[in-house]
Amino acid sequence: MAGNNFYFNGNDPLFNPGRYDSQASDPQLEEVQRMQEELEQRKHALMMRNQQVINSKGNTSRTPVWDEVDKFMQELSDSEYESVSSSEEFKASIERVMSIVQREQMKIVLPYVEGCKDGKEAIEEHLATIKLLKKKIGKQKEDNLELFNEYTQHYSDMTYTDFLAMKRKKGGSK
Repeated sequence: MAGNNFYFNGNDPLFNPGRYDSQASDPQLEEVQRMQEELEQRKHALMMRNQQVINSKGNTSRTPVWDEVDKFMQELSDSEYESVSSSEEFKASIERVMSIVQREQMKIVLPYVEGCKDGKEAIEEHLATIKLLKKKIGKQKEDNLELFNEYTQHYSDMTYTDFLAMKRKKGGSK
């Protein structure tokens, strides 16, 4: 019976676990138990601190109005939700809110985007595009003003539409 363990001295760990543990005092086991108790105390202290933080905030939301909007929208039936969300007033209102949200998100995210190489390049290209478009629009305004001045000074006897048609036939601008 080489595979069986017989405990004749009453120290069977299955039948008398408390008695077995108390007799075998292992310094490593005691150290592990002490460390485990210390961890439990730290865990308890952290939980108490977190609870105090939560209680000091009074469980108030940072977005109470938006929380009310969410609650109200969730309480609507499917048909009510469909009616509300398809109305022009709702669309205009949510568009305004989303525009503000996007603006504020951009304020938060843009420094990070500009901080990376490809983000900075993309923003610089965007700036160059805007400057070019502004230049084109300015030139177009000047051309339109010149055209209108020419019309008022030399061709005021015809309609502006006829004047523009005449300029197109001659290969002029507009």
